[in-house]
Amino acid sequence: MHSQRSSLRLATSLMRANAQIRMNATQSTGTASAKLSDNPSDAEVKQLPEHTKLPWNDYLHLRKQRHRAELVASVPSAFFGLVGGFSYFATLEIDPSQLVLGLDPLLVYGGATVGCGALGWLLGPTFGAAGWKLVHRKKQSLIEEREREFYQHIKRVRPSPAKQSFSNPLPDFYCEKVGSLHEYRRWLRDIRIFKRKSEYNL
Repeated sequence: MHSQRSSLRLATSLMRANAQIRMNATQSTGTASAKLSDNPSDAEVKQLPEHTKLPWNDYLHLRKQRHRAELVASVPSAFFGLVGGFSYFATLEIDPSQLVLGLDPLLVYGGATVGCGALGWLLGPTFGAAGWKLVHRKKQSLIEEREREFYQHIKRVRPSPAKQSFSNPLPDFYCEKVGSLHEYRRWLRDIRIFKRKSEYNL
């Protein structure tokens, strides 16, 4: 019961903070809005008062965009890794009579080519995140500020991963699928269900 109340208070505080930020920004700037466009101009950013924070819904939406960009970047990165590995190993001279690491050379080089593709897939999110930050560089400080606050929020709410089981997995540990306040409240409900099942060993 205590965990349910704390989760509800957290969701309420997020919504109140979002509403208060929008109200303060409107009062401080008159016609200026605290909501930034996807690619704001330098003039738009400079017009925002220093105390302005990125609204929660905007931050969560941008956060989901970043994760999507990281995932999308993994596809071409894996492709180029695979092509690069194939181009390199295909040019090597293979002596069928000589084993490589005690295995057939074709098997080793084929596995190494697949490994290059896997490495490209793992490096993809790094390239995607770098490109996304470059596009949204004008509001990066606002995003990082909300990032720290949001991490503290979910850190207080989410339970220990040690309580999860095969039949009761911990839902979205890092909130990567959350892209709005509605999805955040749904995540809180999933956390409450997880805690309830953990208490009764379901």
